[in-house]
Amino acid sequence: MKKIIFVISLIVLSGFLFGLNTPDTKAQTVAELQAQIQQLMAQIAQLQAKLSQLQPEPITWCHNFNVNLGVGSRGPEVTALQTALQKEGLYQRTISGNFDEYTASIVVTFQEKYASETLAPWGLVRGTGYVGPTTRAKLNKLYGCGIIPPMTCDQKCKSQGYISGRCSTPGPIPAEPCTSDEIAIDTKGTDCGHYIGVGICCCKKQTTAPYIKVLSPNGGEKWIFGVPQTIKWTSSGITSGKTVGLYLMTTNNLMCHIASADALTGTYTITLKENQLCSNPYFTNLIAGRYKIFIDAAAATGIENLGDSSDNYFSILAESTPPAPILSPIGGEKWEQGTSQVIRWTPHEKPVSSVIISLYQKGVFQKTLSGVIPDSSGQWIWNIPANQPIGTSYSVRVSRLSYPNDFIADSNHFSVVVASTACTDSDGGKNYYQKGTVTYGSTVNTDTCSASGYLFEQYCINDKPAQATYWCTYGCKDGACYYQKITNISGQKNSYQTKEAINLVIKSITVDGIPASPADGWHVQYYTYNVNDHDNYLKEYVSSGNYNASYSNGYWHANYWAPSTEGNYFTEVVLYCSKEGSKCWNILGRNGLEWKEKINLTVIGSGEILVPGHDFYVKTSDTGTGNWSFAKDSCQAMGSGWTLPTMTQLRILYQKKNEIGGFKDEAYWSSDMGMYIHFTNGFESYMNPAMTFPSFRCVKKAEVLGVETMENQLASLVDVVYRVIEQFRVLLWR
Repeated sequence: MKKIIFVISLIVLSGFLFGLNTPDTKAQTVAELQAQIQQLMAQIAQLQAKLSQLQPEPITWCHNFNVNLGVGSRGPEVTALQTALQKEGLYQRTISGNFDEYTASIVVTFQEKYASETLAPWGLVRGTGYVGPTTRAKLNKLYGCGIIPPMTCDQKCKSQGYISGRCSTPGPIPAEPCTSDEIAIDTKGTDCGHYIGVGICCCKKQTTAPYIKVLSPNGGEKWIFGVPQTIKWTSSGITSGKTVGLYLMTTNNLMCHIASADALTGTYTITLKENQLCSNPYFTNLIAGRYKIFIDAAAATGIENLGDSSDNYFSILAESTPPAPILSPIGGEKWEQGTSQVIRWTPHEKPVSSVIISLYQKGVFQKTLSGVIPDSSGQWIWNIPANQPIGTSYSVRVSRLSYPNDFIADSNHFSVVVASTACTDSDGGKNYYQKGTVTYGSTVNTDTCSASGYLFEQYCINDKPAQATYWCTYGCKDGACYYQKITNISGQKNSYQTKEAINLVIKSITVDGIPASPADGWHVQYYTYNVNDHDNYLKEYVSSGNYNASYSNGYWHANYWAPSTEGNYFTEVVLYCSKEGSKCWNILGRNGLEWKEKINLTVIGSGEILVPGHDFYVKTSDTGTGNWSFAKDSCQAMGSGWTLPTMTQLRILYQKKNEIGGFKDEAYWSSDMGMYIHFTNGFESYMNPAMTFPSFRCVKKAEVLGVETMENQLASLVDVVYRVIEQFRVLLWR
């Protein structure tokens, strides 16, 4: 009956279409053609709906889960498991057929989702990640193929954790009883030979021999005497409560017993002491060197020589801190008699409260130079005596206070030479905002920065070199302090449409607390880069000159547009002194530091819609805000005919604002200079085109469809309907 109804509908519809017979559209009006197109589209929708009812039901995937699975399993059973978990909406990766850790985690989620059926029977709350009987039962309930074939003895034994299984007999009378390394289980629900549910399965027990393996240290590690270290291992087949011996083994295989530990803990933390005694007469005490860990499990297992050692050697270092580099002198300097020189070093990682500095010549101790110095200071000034013997191959040593011979670092060789008489400073004295160099005879000291933001300013006093330490308010870089700083950038968004207007407002000040303005020689530029190309800024801005910020009322304004291609970008905003002879130039000169800030840009596609009932498109969100010229240029920069709306188009947008959406209760520019409409109440007026607060949204004229275009569209729709009818015929008379 259902097919008859469809046949009748098909005949009626076919008659309409063949009666249509592609009429003489040349004699028809556009309105008549549009009506026919709408009628055909309605018929297509009706046909497609009925066609979907006739389509055969898709074949449902199923699988019978008969094998227990866990991490390390592979093959078609795992593929089926991953398929089922994917259908549950849990498995998100490519199906691999490999039961890995990710698959186990998804099994846990599945088990906890159906905990009452998979976990509760075992008294569990959390999933195990192992696909056992109850998990398989739930999988079969959801995705089983209805008739689950009985398992073989081998399958049943393996599902319960045994190595393998076999039928003890093909019938109910045992003919081949289970051996001592097998266990007998009932074959209920199991295919044992030609009989189902009778007989006995013999399951082979696990017979893994006891073993132990060192995990860490396993080669290449560095231990330090006096610092807690952890030994890790894994084992199997060792009874609870048994202990193993932990040994250090030298490169010539001498052993030093360092501890005993419970074999099953798998970990032991120990602190070794330098010169710690060993019971081995050939290995009396521990010293720095290369070792392996050996774990002796013979006593714990009763198996002679059972044990394991690290795969390779690791190092044990002395308790003293490893050498840290001397930063000054670095070698080759010529320090003059009677001058002050800065000795610098890197504070070492291991805490040391204080150090002393000693002078050496050709590796021979000369004298102690300093008193107690906090190691964290990282520097000390040596006032070289006027009568210090001149010579070469001098060096300084920074040592721990408690152990003068336990050095932290030695410098490279420098020379002490006769003092000269003149001191010069390239930056004119204490100039914290220019990098300078002090020259005093053969001594050359340059301004440097510390890692914590201090400037070590070199200068001359009484015709002698000196140093001042100065805190840089805005930071220190390359031997000079920043004089200026960008304190805030506002106006950025989380994402932009392609070619959408961007309006950044930038606040900047100097150390005097006043705005960094063009009047004092300051300038702001901005460049936009793709995140994958930090070396080349986008060329689409340079040709338009859109990379210089403007300044008004104490703020810089960067007005540009989002890149024309979707992706991730950033704009780098740079504040620097640019005008020769200005206030900032007189302070900083040409070498003043640039202050840089980065703004991230995420650019997405630009949306547009046809204005309901009209022949032009409009963007689905505001293009931006800004003065009239900027608004006009931003729309034109989009290309493809995008412009500001005329006053007529703007009135239509105001009337349709709720249908289009996204408009604000603000003034919107038209293409007539200075003319706008306020979208709160439709008020129209003129304002100064330089005003920057109005919004704007770009429009584009839609192409007008002529009669010939409509004819082609109508013919295409008729072809579509004929193809759908042909599908009906095949289905109905199959």
